[in-house]
Amino acid sequence: MKRTNQSDQELKILQKAAKSASSKAIRTSRAMGLTVKYISNNEIIEKLPNGEQKVLRKIDCVPVNIKGLKKGDVLYKK
Repeated sequence: MKRTNQSDQELKILQKAAKSASSKAIRTSRAMGLTVKYISNNEIIEKLPNGEQKVLRKIDCVPVNIKGLKKGDVLYKK
């Protein structure tokens, strides 16, 4: 199904709002001396106020077979 022009515009507005909110939250956290956690290259990374970065853990990438899925199927995490 192809997206309509209106839904494309709504998606862009939502992405812009999310980016702005996350940037503001990161700036505020750094100003208060708090740690910031983010995901990069399948790893959860914690950035400390002094600039040091620590890898908290790696995230497993599990491939999903979408060929066997049908509308209404329920997915469970193992």
